[in-house]
Amino acid sequence: MIICGKCGKENADEYIFCLYCGADLRAGKPAPAAAPAAPPVLKPKPVDPPPVVAPLPPPAVPVMPPPVVSPVPVPPVIQPASLIPAAPAGPPPLPTAPPVLKPAPVLQATPKSSAPQQPAVFDSLAVAPAAPEMAAPWQSVAPAVPVIPAVAAPSSAGLMSCPSCGALNLIGNRFCGSCGGRLDASPTTPMGVSTPAAPSAAPVIAPAAMKTPARPRASLTLLNPDGSEGRRLDIPEGETIIGRDQGTINFDKDPLLSPKHAVVEFHNGLLRIRDAGSLNGIYRRIVKPAPLEPGSRFLAGRQLFVVEDFATVPRIVNPAPGDATRIFGSPLVSPLFARVVHILDNGYPGRVSPLDIPELTIGREGCDLSFPVDPYMSARHCAIEFRDDAYWLRDLGSANGTFLRLTQPADLYDGQVLIIGSMVMRFGIHNS
Repeated sequence: MIICGKCGKENADEYIFCLYCGADLRAGKPAPAAAPAAPPVLKPKPVDPPPVVAPLPPPAVPVMPPPVVSPVPVPPVIQPASLIPAAPAGPPPLPTAPPVLKPAPVLQATPKSSAPQQPAVFDSLAVAPAAPEMAAPWQSVAPAVPVIPAVAAPSSAGLMSCPSCGALNLIGNRFCGSCGGRLDASPTTPMGVSTPAAPSAAPVIAPAAMKTPARPRASLTLLNPDGSEGRRLDIPEGETIIGRDQGTINFDKDPLLSPKHAVVEFHNGLLRIRDAGSLNGIYRRIVKPAPLEPGSRFLAGRQLFVVEDFATVPRIVNPAPGDATRIFGSPLVSPLFARVVHILDNGYPGRVSPLDIPELTIGREGCDLSFPVDPYMSARHCAIEFRDDAYWLRDLGSANGTFLRLTQPADLYDGQVLIIGSMVMRFGIHNS
């Protein structure tokens, strides 16, 4: 053993560094003794040859009985003290015939515990230990061969490897005996003990790298008569009322607006508008042919039209009750179902055109209904066509568009253009 010069603890001779403090043990280890001087080489003296002696006969090899093969050791049977038979006084007599061995009961090993072990309880029929098998007297006995017990290999359990040099050390040592490195610097798994691999952690994204999803916002932009953009107003979440003096957004100088004209709803990026019971209504620009019904109103340029069903149009002349005289009038070329009426200022009816042809065109010039003094109307602005037993309003690629009055709430898309009162508005939905 080597005494550490730093902490005074004992260490084995093969260690270079102290297991307790890590100090170098070579300073306190005694220097190896000098090798002894080689003895002088002596020349052998001549020796007379030995006399020739006749060889002796080989000695007789005694015949040894065969080794006694003992059966597999049977674990002892734990019995109550009253059932254990007394041991015989002398050695057991040799049986005349080899006894029949019965399989010994197998007892399950139980782990050791610090509590006192209680005797096992068995049935009243105890099992006696089997007698060892004896060799018959007439069998030859071979010389016994000594059995050398196998030396158990040192178990790797309870050992740990040095994180610096990899040498094995006992668990509990603080320093490696081979290199002096600290054994408790990092956790080391004992040899023979498997440790499940820890699951790989998900990459942590720094908050700065995460992009917050853009929040949609809505707005309306007023368009000037020349088409340029005017004032822009934000539309918050929830309901926004547009009117002359009772709304969230008021235009007090527009005489065509009702006090509470339209309601705009904006929720989760969806924009919707509905009429609040106004007098003049809301007009939306059409982007594809739209069906017309009796009472439908539409704008082309600055001209307002309404479609009427002939069944609802009152007669100009009504016969007296009981008079069977036929009313005089112009002959019909084809059956009439509807007509389009031009609405003048203050709601008076203007020009009336029957829808008795497949397509009725409206424009500034060269159309069935022409309005050459309207600067906001295109040459061929829109048309009313009859197909699939219905009337359809179609824009002919006009510059300022054709607008149809809404009769029920409608969804608005980004860039949708509406006429409310005398103002042209473009609604937008964008991400902030």
